[in-house]
Amino acid sequence: MITFLLAGCVSSTPLSSVPTLSLVQLGEPNVAPSWVLSVSGSAGPARVELEGGGERWNVLLQGSRVMQIRGLLPDTTYTVSVTIGTNTTRTTIESPPAPDWLPRMDVLVDEPDRVEPGLLLFAATPLDRPGSLVLALDEQLRVRWWLVADATWSFATVSPTHTLVGLVGGRIEERGWDGTLLRHFTDRPGAPEDLPLARSLNHEAFPMEDGTVWSIASDTVVFDTYPASYQSLDPVGPPVDVEDTPVVRIGADGSEISTWSLADRLDQGRVTFNGIHLTPDGMDWVHANAVVPDGLGGVVVSARNQDALFRLDPEGDLDWILADPGGWAEPWASHLLRPVGELRWPYHQHGPQWSADRSMLVVFDNVDAGCNPYVECPAEPGGSRAVAYEIDPVERTVRQLWELDQTATGPVMSHIFGNARELPLTGNVLATFGAVLEEDGVPNPNSGRGRASVRLVEWDPSDPGHPVRDLRLYSAADEGAEGWQVYRSERFLPDWAGWPPRPTQ
Repeated sequence: MITFLLAGCVSSTPLSSVPTLSLVQLGEPNVAPSWVLSVSGSAGPARVELEGGGERWNVLLQGSRVMQIRGLLPDTTYTVSVTIGTNTTRTTIESPPAPDWLPRMDVLVDEPDRVEPGLLLFAATPLDRPGSLVLALDEQLRVRWWLVADATWSFATVSPTHTLVGLVGGRIEERGWDGTLLRHFTDRPGAPEDLPLARSLNHEAFPMEDGTVWSIASDTVVFDTYPASYQSLDPVGPPVDVEDTPVVRIGADGSEISTWSLADRLDQGRVTFNGIHLTPDGMDWVHANAVVPDGLGGVVVSARNQDALFRLDPEGDLDWILADPGGWAEPWASHLLRPVGELRWPYHQHGPQWSADRSMLVVFDNVDAGCNPYVECPAEPGGSRAVAYEIDPVERTVRQLWELDQTATGPVMSHIFGNARELPLTGNVLATFGAVLEEDGVPNPNSGRGRASVRLVEWDPSDPGHPVRDLRLYSAADEGAEGWQVYRSERFLPDWAGWPPRPTQ
């Protein structure tokens, strides 16, 4: 912590009328720093102006006359001017450089006047070294905030109270933007402030306004029969261990408020591709990867290895299923939504977003093989896509509204990871192609990149063939042979004082 006390010196002016500044630098190690500015002096509002890096911040302080300063450009000198009445005191802030192991970035398309305002938040994981980088980039793709983590952050999201929430090694962290650990849900408590969990979590941490969190756990259950291969899909014995991924709601104290087993709710005899795969907890039958509250007490769940999205009502009972009808027996077939109009089903999907007022589901459809083992597969499945479905829960129908798959380099496949978000201000759609191995049929190493790269693409759905922004994250092959991956990304408007700054020109 660094504190500066400064006062202007004007001999003809009483000292009490000259602003006195206290500037305290905050920040946990490996987190972008922030500063607390406190102003004292004569009564009245204090006008604060920060200028540097071609931008200006303006804030009017009243009452306590305290503000937090964060989101400054790295490695930049800012002049801080505080004025009370006609008297001004000035000081400077020297912001530190950004981390030295950022992914490389190629901006393939950029129409800054058409992109969603706010910061682009994502957790990027290098595959050649431990840890993750949590980054927030502005509309000009400049780093505004970072967290360098020793552990892997599966993803990061902004809570309803504007804190940072991450799923970190099976545990949930909630942090302030100065890096302060506010809550830590863990199955291995060691510190007095830890909130004990009954078990490790995976794939999801959806924070609610009441402090609870929706997530996914893992249990081993026994199925008496199971399909032996994708060519022989009739379930047969002997009994096998299967990994169930129950939906859980974690209380603000770490307790499990509810636990809804998917093995008790879905067809144990149905598998899709990757379902005949042994994990440490058993066959990877369902592989739930997302839980989204529906605003009515229920949730929408994404099950990757069932190629299905489905709703559980407030009691946890199965309501509807959005999926290719291939392979569904009764009574589950009666829950399938009936397609209206031309529609492509999702396969191995990730990262859905539910719009309760429009009954609209936006999802990142990985596409993968473009089929399941119960139907004929296309010769060319195409690339991954962002897609929106309108669901009529009364008529039990589903209608595809739009799909977006044309990046700056054409269709791109991400077999794993990803999410899609309709953005609130512009209506644009942001999609995360979280682990891209090739572009236009050319493997990344043949193009001089590490094995895995990331594409963060934003579209205006009214112009689906032309993204308004397309960003590639990668490593040069000689710097990191394995590359980078990102599970999810999102945009948010920070509640930071003075945000957004204005250009000085």
